[in-house]
Amino acid sequence: EALEESGVIEEAPDQSTREEAEELLTITAEATDVEEKQVEQEIELETPDVKANPTIVKASIPSNMTIATSPSIANNIAKGAAETTKSKEETKEISLTSAPATSKTDPPPSDRWAQAAPNVDLSGCWQMVVDEDFRSVYDEYLKKLGQPLLVRQIASRCLGLSTEETFQDGSSLKIISKNPWGTWERTLVASGYNVNTGNEEEPILVGMSTADGESVVAEAWWENSGQVHRSWLRGGKKYGGGDFESKRYLTSKDILICESTFHPSRSEQPKNSIVWKFTRQEKEE
Repeated sequence: EALEESGVIEEAPDQSTREEAEELLTITAEATDVEEKQVEQEIELETPDVKANPTIVKASIPSNMTIATSPSIANNIAKGAAETTKSKEETKEISLTSAPATSKTDPPPSDRWAQAAPNVDLSGCWQMVVDEDFRSVYDEYLKKLGQPLLVRQIASRCLGLSTEETFQDGSSLKIISKNPWGTWERTLVASGYNVNTGNEEEPILVGMSTADGESVVAEAWWENSGQVHRSWLRGGKKYGGGDFESKRYLTSKDILICESTFHPSRSEQPKNSIVWKFTRQEKEE
């Protein structure tokens, strides 16, 4: 009767049949103990609907043991396996959710860069934009530098003939300025955070001559996330002594702006600034 209630057999016509059934139940019980003893099992379900279709459960057990289970036992084992899988998936999801978000690249440690941003290139041929308003501003700028009237008048007439050619290459910015008075060529070398190596470079100081022939020390870098090129020419003696600061940047693909400021050595002398505007020109062959 116990065998019939277990569902393993519906009836046992003779003693040998009952002995086989008892042996089957013993083997099934041993299979259940395998999981409690932490014997590694690999469970393969032949169908997701265990209640509708009896399932053969294959386990990694010693080679001398064979397991065949009834539908009820298969249901219990399959249910436990499904719960274990769900628990592992939930644990994995919690772990991924709680993990701190990280970016592939950290932001630069400073706003002083050795190179321009990838979308910035100051290279090109540039023609100075001049109108009467700018001539008036330029005259006042030269006046504050201590230039006499005759020099200011000649310089004002030559403004429309002033051009610049720039060559941007890595950390270097070569500038060639031309006007009726002559040509001024210099190369500014930027230093700071190197976007290629990720290292912070020491300031690079370069000796050069100004348009007036003075020996000065130049320093340069890119700022505003590589959008603006800033340079200093320090140690000049002309105009009472002082340093020249310049900021170059593009306002559009074909417009270059240069903000120039003279920082006098004497505290009683005010700073003197001017903004130059250039338009892109085709290079003459």
